Amino acid sequence: MALFGKKVKKSMQDYKLILELYKSAFPKNERIPLCLLKWDSKRKNIDFLAFYDDENFNTFVGFVYLLHHNSLSYLCFFAIAEQVRGKGYGSKILQYLQKEYAKQTIVLAIEEVNPKYDNYEERLKRQDFYQKNNFTLSGMSITERKVNYFLMHYGKEQNQTAYKQLFKRYACGLIPIKIYDKNGNKL
Repeated sequence: MALFGKKVKKSMQDYKLILELYKSAFPKNERIPLCLLKWDSKRKNIDFLAFYDDENFNTFVGFVYLLHHNSLSYLCFFAIAEQVRGKGYGSKILQYLQKEYAKQTIVLAIEEVNPKYDNYEERLKRQDFYQKNNFTLSGMSITERKVNYFLMHYGKEQNQTAYKQLFKRYACGLIPIKIYDKNGNKL
């Protein structure tokens, strides 16, 4: 299985597929308007990439949206097309990112894993998937739009200031985000 990444552009053939996947993979309260993602992706510190299973870019398998700030790369959005889920593409994309951004610490947020949630098993599976792909729970967490997330990272662990700067950059003052350290103290 070969994997090929391509910068997302509105003019690309699969733009509507990417939009549909974005809408189906993320609850409305966790999404940022796609037009803002697209506009933001023109900045040099953002990578919005679609992934394909062939060099002719015929078989769309998913996308990632990363924000880079100093030594951190935040995997804001990561989705695999429903028809190819469970076939190893998610792991392949993470391996691609780990290689491509080897000098960065890759950070991602997963919904809080706690038995009190109806979809606890799904959240646990998601955490296990990332751990199998060499991501580690940082012990830190964030609350974004009243949703609690655990932070995970791949690469060198960073200090709290680096995380705080990253999320300040990500939110741009538009998204209320609270960051908590390993002891649950707000930063």
